Amino acid sequence: MKKKLIIVALLAAVSLLISGCSFGDGDIRGITVYITETGEKYHRWGCQYLRQSCIPISLAEAKRLGYTACKVCKPPS
Repeated sequence: MKKKLIIVALLAAVSLLISGCSFGDGDIRGITVYITETGEKYHRWGCQYLRQSCIPISLAEAKRLGYTACKVCKPPS
């Protein structure tokens, strides 16, 4: 589990570096969402489910890793 978390954190760091670039309207590579250490959902910043952990990641990477949108905060899909 820790190895997956480290990989996700590294991918998130790279994602943040890339997110400053413009990929055009509607391109999910430029959208940042947030995941937790143990969950299977991605979230908007400030979602109640991010209290314990909050890892930034691109929407494209979150989807690639199998995360699905939180039904509470309704992040972009």
